[in-house]
Amino acid sequence: MRVRMGADKDGIIKAIDLYTLSNTGAFGEHGPTTVGLSGHKSIPLYGKTEAFRFAYDVVYTNVMSAGAYRGYGATQGIFAVESAVDELAAQMEWIRLRSGRRI
Repeated sequence: MRVRMGADKDGIIKAIDLYTLSNTGAFGEHGPTTVGLSGHKSIPLYGKTEAFRFAYDVVYTNVMSAGAYRGYGATQGIFAVESAVDELAAQMEWIRLRSGRRI
């Protein structure tokens, strides 16, 4: 998963770009559905963004089929987006401390 996020100087999230690549195994019937939920369940958590993009690719490879476990793909997307929010918050704090601004 790749997450890019943009925010204004006050830390308000303005844009989210989420890309997911999923290896669904050789015969995964639910590949697109499962990976689709990684974005469809995580991006609406920040529904007031001005822009968002979600794209994914599903590849079928010669490994065991992947299945829908623990939230049917949604937990991976939420973890990725929330991790990006944590990183953004840490960067905003570093900028605030360096500039002496109060947020």
